[in-house]
Amino acid sequence: MILRIVLLGAACIGLLYGLGGVESAHSQQPHAANAHASMTDSRDVAPEMQSLIKAIAGRWSTSIKLEPSVATPSGGVGEGEEIWRPGPGGFTLLEEEHNRMPNGERFLLALQWWDKSTNSFHGMLCNGSGPAGCNLESTKSVLKWDGQRFVIHGVFQSR
Repeated sequence: MILRIVLLGAACIGLLYGLGGVESAHSQQPHAANAHASMTDSRDVAPEMQSLIKAIAGRWSTSIKLEPSVATPSGGVGEGEEIWRPGPGGFTLLEEEHNRMPNGERFLLALQWWDKSTNSFHGMLCNGSGPAGCNLESTKSVLKWDGQRFVIHGVFQSR
């Protein structure tokens, strides 16, 4: 079974997140103090990465609607939070996520970075989806940031 993950974010309005049939709207503005916490010398950091960090770094509340699926035949709702923060020097963006879902808790860790050689973002996702929950295949995800919307599209093996 293949799981498709799509993450859309609007910089000032909130983020929209989907996991299979999961939709999540982020309703809390990030804490501005977190936005540049580990940025030491921004002259070496790609402007694309600086822009993304400025837009989404912080703590976000999530509301999740599960569409009916094999895992949740009746669908359901969940809630949680995401914390986005820059890595050392601001060269990476780290996401930590914790959601309370009808079928249990879900934890996720993701890392995004700007690749100057390809002029594109790359990322890696780790979650509790079994043996393939954290593997290098996730680096083949397509990540796009246009200054207003952050889109992550990836294909991952599930249990």
